[in-house]
Formats: sequence, C-alpha cells, structure tokens
Amino acid sequence: MDEHGYYDGWQDFSIKLPLNGDVMHFKLVFNGDQYLAQKNMLRDYLEQLFAEAISLWLEEYDQRVMVTAYNRSGRHWISICLDPGLQIQTLLRNQSPQPGYRIIRLEIRYPDGN
Repeated sequence: MDEHGYYDGWQDFSIKLPLNGDVMHFKLVFNGDQYLAQKNMLRDYLEQLFAEAISLWLEEYDQRVMVTAYNRSGRHWISICLDPGLQIQTLLRNQSPQPGYRIIRLEIRYPDGN
C-alpha cells in the first residue's frame, strides 16, 4: 500500500509445505519480480502470518476425531473431523443407494486413542 492506503501493486508468492508433514517448516517463495516484496517487507509479515495460522490449525487439529465407515463390499472411508455427529450424518446421507454398498459399521476414534 502507498502512503494514502491504496494498493500500489501485487506480489505473487507460494507456500511450499514439506512432504514429511512438518508444516511448521514451510517455505515462502516469491514469484517473479520481488521489488514490492522487498519494498514492503512482505517476507517477515507473511512468514509470521502463516506461522500463526498454522499454529492455530495444529491446536484445533489436535482435537480431531477419526470416523471410519465400512460397507459390505470391504471398502472403507476415513474422515478426520472435529464434529463426529455432523460427519456421521453426512456419511449416512451421502451413502450409496445400492444395498451392497451401504454403510454397515462405523468406528470413531477420539484424540486420546479411544
């Protein structure tokens, strides 16, 4: 932004996450000309912003519940969610109308392993 609060350009960037799942070690990559990124000190701002967002997500993710649905054909679906009741309703509502593919068993695992 300029001194009057108007946008004076844009900067393309990407966030690269490591394949090992350690999302706190993300990499911020600016694409193309980096003049505005350097002028506005975007690197520090965006790295802090994404680190805070990822930290909040990880705190919430620790409260996750894993719901596994099984059908007669031997297939199963795993869903990770925060609200198992809503997830089960969605699974039951969206299941196949064919009897052989309908859900016959649900397993719910809470964060403490039960």
